[in-house]
Amino acid sequence: MSTLFSLLMSTYDGDEPEHCRLALESICQGSVLPDELVLVLDGPVSEPLLMVIRSFQGRLPLKIVPLPKNRGLGLALAEGLLHCRHEWVARFDTDDLCMPDRFERQLAFIQAHPGIDAFSSSILEFEHSYQEPNLLLKSVPCGERELIRYARWRNPFNHMAVMFRKQRVLEAGNYQNDQCFEDYALWVRLLLQGARLDNMNEPTVWVRAGRNMIARRGGQRYARLEYDIQRKFLRWGFTNIFEFTRNLSIRIPVRLLSDSLRGAIYAGQLRRRT
Repeated sequence: MSTLFSLLMSTYDGDEPEHCRLALESICQGSVLPDELVLVLDGPVSEPLLMVIRSFQGRLPLKIVPLPKNRGLGLALAEGLLHCRHEWVARFDTDDLCMPDRFERQLAFIQAHPGIDAFSSSILEFEHSYQEPNLLLKSVPCGERELIRYARWRNPFNHMAVMFRKQRVLEAGNYQNDQCFEDYALWVRLLLQGARLDNMNEPTVWVRAGRNMIARRGGQRYARLEYDIQRKFLRWGFTNIFEFTRNLSIRIPVRLLSDSLRGAIYAGQLRRRT
């Protein structure tokens, strides 16, 4: 497997240093390492977080891209992508854990699907430890036709497990400032340009979820952002008026539920226990 690839990550002052340390350590323990790791500092970060990052400079091929002020994930990743050297770019978050053979399996997937432009995988979600029993499996649609159908309803990728061709993403406009939906909007733009998207069925990343994630995905502000992105998909011609109305009638009420009820829906309807 000779495919060279960049790993693109972003961190900001609100990230937990210990979570970042564990995320970077999981990369170090992988059977295949990235040729470079582009890490965007989205605005000034704390000294403890900086110390964690610096401690990996001799173990990982780090390329640190500091931004003078916080710009949000979409714009931070857009800047970071411009610093990636390779055709293939993988994404990862600073609070999750790569499975040891993540990149080995993903590079094999690229070789088996030479025309693919972007893909992700299923993930396993945990709250406190990836070793806890009954993790939640978040699956993704497999097969290009099924993925397109699914994308008109939900995000077809797990962002922290994605790999994509850099040039294809740049041609689609790169990441943009679609708050909370910067990845979903990018995948839709790729589909509208005729890019080939697919998924791996098996998980490659352990994802830190739980109460904090559920809380972030609710409230009036998030509901408004949900409405805005659905309007954008309708305007682009990706969805029709029926799909737009269906999506809002189901998704907006979920955003306005209490965290406990939203969490129950996530666990009971959108994931399954392993």
